[in-house]
Amino acid sequence: MASHGLNVAAIQQQGMMVHEIAKTAVVFGVNAGVTVDNLADAQVCDMYTGKMRNWKELGGPDLAIVPVTRPDSEVDTEVVRAQVSCLTELKMPESVRVAPKAGEMAQELATTAGAVGMTTTT
Repeated sequence: MASHGLNVAAIQQQGMMVHEIAKTAVVFGVNAGVTVDNLADAQVCDMYTGKMRNWKELGGPDLAIVPVTRPDSEVDTEVVRAQVSCLTELKMPESVRVAPKAGEMAQELATTAGAVGMTTTT
């Protein structure tokens, strides 16, 4: 069982087989006070680089955007970086909060006004 990408060829060379049995979606979640949805990749990138700083710029409330990420070693971040091209090589600015554990991301999104972050939590 694995939560990170696998080198299928290397596994098969060792005489094992790979069977995908499930996938979990990684999504960007926001704090309940944010009324914006359907964000484009470029808008998400602008939030994480600091180019976009207030939800009002997206038609939402006059509220600071608080970007939160998971450590680069976690699958949530790995998936997001692979799928959102403008985040692939981005070095997260110091202003971006890091939630080391999955539960901490859910807590940040629930309790931090203006928060946006990647999560598998449903």
